[in-house]
Amino acid sequence: MEGPPLCHRARSLESASSRRLEGAVESSCYVDAVSIGIGCAVFTMVALGAALVVSLKIPWARIAIRVAGSWIAAIGMLWLGWTFRGGG
Repeated sequence: MEGPPLCHRARSLESASSRRLEGAVESSCYVDAVSIGIGCAVFTMVALGAALVVSLKIPWARIAIRVAGSWIAAIGMLWLGWTFRGGG
């Protein structure tokens, strides 16, 4: 393939949108674009959630949200550890 990497990415997005993934460069760029999109979506959701918590006026409500978030993070880390642990 010829041209700068930006052209490869543009070609990748074009082929991904038409469902014609041809070659390793296009498919790897498609994965990059999807990863960036997922990362932006997660960041947006976290930012909106944080804004919602900041707007709470009752102090115990903020504490309850922080505790719930800690539990969710702990469960996520346990799940990740169990997913990647070795069998046996």
